[in-house]
Amino acid sequence: MPSAPHDTVRGHWLSSLRAPTRTPAPAAARGLAAIELAVVIAVTLVMLALAIAAYRTYAAREQVRGSLTGVTSVQKLVTDAFDRTGIPPQSEQQLPGLAAAQRRRFIENITVKHGAIEMRFGEDADVTLRGRSVHVTPFETMDGEVVWICGNRPPDVGLYPLGFSAGTNLEPEAATTVEMRYLPAECR
Repeated sequence: MPSAPHDTVRGHWLSSLRAPTRTPAPAAARGLAAIELAVVIAVTLVMLALAIAAYRTYAAREQVRGSLTGVTSVQKLVTDAFDRTGIPPQSEQQLPGLAAAQRRRFIENITVKHGAIEMRFGEDADVTLRGRSVHVTPFETMDGEVVWICGNRPPDVGLYPLGFSAGTNLEPEAATTVEMRYLPAECR
């Protein structure tokens, strides 16, 4: 019996309902996912390493900043001694009350030389700071006002070594050994 036209349509319709057969992917296409995964892992590890380095720099800089804030009591002792005598204290022995002022968490030792304060970082400090030091150096204006400069930053115009007006011409030694990137912006 001849087939009816609708049988042909029905056959095409039924064949379209069957699941299409898939051909296996070539070997190169199957390995692409593994390469992409390796790239994603590598990029993630690089980003993690950069984040850890940035955090360590931030943490060390915060320890330096906190130590500089904590040394204000020593700065006051130096300024008071200078106001009384007109010359900077030559050493920490000329500063009564320094022992109480120098107890700081990250600082191992505070010394004073010609009015300049040296803070040496101890074992509690970040590994990048241990054994290194930051100097806070006093200068005076022509009016006798004391201005403090930290790090190896040069003094501004119009600032003279502390005691300049009294005849002291000693240029303070500011040999900060903490790396520049760990110093706060005001000390660079």
